Amino acid sequence: MKIPKEIGALILIGIMLFLGFIFTLTLVLSNQEISNEEISFNLFLFSLILGISLFGTFVIYFTRYWWKGDNKYGDSFGFFNIGEKPSLSFFKRFTAPQLAILSIIFFGVLFLLANIFQTGNFTSTIVLPQQFSKGASLMFSTFLIGTAEESMNIFVMGLLVLGLILFAVKYKMSFENFKIIYFLGIPIVIGIFAILWHKSAFPSSDLALYVVFLFWSLKAFLILITGFVFIGLSIHWQNNFFIDFSRLYSSDFVLGFTIFALIGLTLLYGLIYRKNQDWWKGANR
Repeated sequence: MKIPKEIGALILIGIMLFLGFIFTLTLVLSNQEISNEEISFNLFLFSLILGISLFGTFVIYFTRYWWKGDNKYGDSFGFFNIGEKPSLSFFKRFTAPQLAILSIIFFGVLFLLANIFQTGNFTSTIVLPQQFSKGASLMFSTFLIGTAEESMNIFVMGLLVLGLILFAVKYKMSFENFKIIYFLGIPIVIGIFAILWHKSAFPSSDLALYVVFLFWSLKAFLILITGFVFIGLSIHWQNNFFIDFSRLYSSDFVLGFTIFALIGLTLLYGLIYRKNQDWWKGANR
């Protein structure tokens, strides 16, 4: 079944709203923690970031879709324009679900190896009170922060791309120069924004802020080059997941559960796409 990309974008916005707000709000209400000031403040703050950012992303996405005055520079800013100009056309061969599953598997393996070799994680999460079960705490910090921050990230990226296109159209910038700024300049700017956003989380660690810069810049680059924000969501969710998973559970359980989950997801991928002789080429060949 081929779903129009505009419908796919709306579905993705709905998924982000559900996981980032409805799901996490349900966790708080079911644990009777809505009156907890720390929890309610974080829920309000990140839900506000999520709602405003997704609304702005929605406006930019459909503005780019309807505005046809700059075909030279493409329609993508990394939200749901898989493989479309100026993103790499290579990714057009993947469907959105296929690319989502592959990203979870690939980055899951990377974060598992980082956990095994104790190379550390890249951002901080919220530590919840003991009234929350381990699973509820894990899901809350994974989906609330990761989804909200990634929605803010893609909204800012959309504004930067829109500004770049207006500048490029006005001054008749070559497409090659446009791509240089698009793929290198915008991720660097996002990395600088990330440092400002994490000043409160790491007030006295320049090294941590340097890692934040690299993490967010690389994440922005991968989003832009694929044209799919789920890549950033996958990285963000799994980073936050492994921080809390390692904190809440024993290392043996973390290792065993993650390996089992990744093997299961890989088998599921193979089952879904088994009819393709080239397993990496989805339905969009």
